[in-house]
Amino acid sequence: MACFLSVPRGGGAAANTRKHLLRSCLSDLDCEILGLKKRKETADPAHPGQNGEGKTDSDQSFDMKTAYIMIGIQGSGKSEFCRRHLADVERVNLDTLKTRNKEKKMIEDCLARGVDFVIDNTNPTKEDRARYIPAAKAKGYWVVGYFMQSRVQDCIARNNLREGKAVVPAKAIAMTSNRLELPCKEEGFDELYFVANDGSKMTVSEWREDDEV
Repeated sequence: MACFLSVPRGGGAAANTRKHLLRSCLSDLDCEILGLKKRKETADPAHPGQNGEGKTDSDQSFDMKTAYIMIGIQGSGKSEFCRRHLADVERVNLDTLKTRNKEKKMIEDCLARGVDFVIDNTNPTKEDRARYIPAAKAKGYWVVGYFMQSRVQDCIARNNLREGKAVVPAKAIAMTSNRLELPCKEEGFDELYFVANDGSKMTVSEWREDDEV
């Protein structure tokens, strides 16, 4: 099943994180489609449906810290997705920070403060993604991956609409595409989703191995 995310920018709860979306009256089915699954905590055997703190599993799920990992070549819509749907999450972007050292420090700060954050980079290979996932898991984070549909011609066309320094050489887009490795849950993802982008709306569906890149 898929959900069409054609909400205008800044559209209130639609621009917030998954937690806020669910609290804004989406049904369980809607939330599952959107990557807003209720995460189960270890239940207290003496009180089915509750954990050791007396909270229900669904209540406790929203207390979990979340790290979002964007995956996709340049022009696939990663940053636009973040602007629309993860606007109140700390955004870690290498293009903005310029150096890996600054990126590392920002991630360490997010982990230390226990805040939700999104890695808004291309992250094309398993090795790239391994820079972030183990560290987040070690700090008790729930890790969610969003793989953006990455058709080179479409991405180059969107890139050509950019201006100034935001424009990426077409050769660089093709090179990233050649390095692209499909993600899998074995990397450490707790949830993994495919995002199709036709330029006007983004469609999110649960990850399948036969998804078309």
